[in-house]
Amino acid sequence: MLLELKAKKVIKDLRLKINMQQINIKYLFQKLDKSGDNSLDRSELSKLLCKVDSTLTENELAILFKQFDADGSGSVNYSEFEALISDGVSQMNHTDPNASTNMTVSDRAKHLLNRLRAAIEKNDLDIEIAFKHFDVDRNGKLDRGEFAQLVKVFYGVATMQEVKETYEYLDKDNSGSIQMTELKQIILS
Repeated sequence: MLLELKAKKVIKDLRLKINMQQINIKYLFQKLDKSGDNSLDRSELSKLLCKVDSTLTENELAILFKQFDADGSGSVNYSEFEALISDGVSQMNHTDPNASTNMTVSDRAKHLLNRLRAAIEKNDLDIEIAFKHFDVDRNGKLDRGEFAQLVKVFYGVATMQEVKETYEYLDKDNSGSIQMTELKQIILS
């Protein structure tokens, strides 16, 4: 049970790292595939996993490899790799083309927030820690630039208009900034 929890944490950390550094999943896979056979063996995948957590044991690496190797073939193809990695925020790197047409400002903001909420839930992220991380000036509030960075990391590409509309939607007290309580109230509701 503890090994499986650690494996989940490593995968969550890997997803977060990929998002924070805006790493292309396909490029990462190709870079890891040293043999050029369009699949990752345990050794190739282990190099990546050990960069996320250098304390991983052979047993933990085996459990992680099994999670990636969905078909049990003994190697991880791109589809398996992408499916596990993109089951989180990394595939939030697009906007829904229908989101901006025929929707009200409020609807577009809610759409972005729903995607943001889904990314946070899928990766079991703590909204307070995320808030503090993006509150660069440490004033307990997110200005529009700080909020835009949060959206970029956890949602992906969003237009400036979507960020502006969502920011204004979250700023319930019209203070010109988003406080933790405003963000938590919407995200956790």
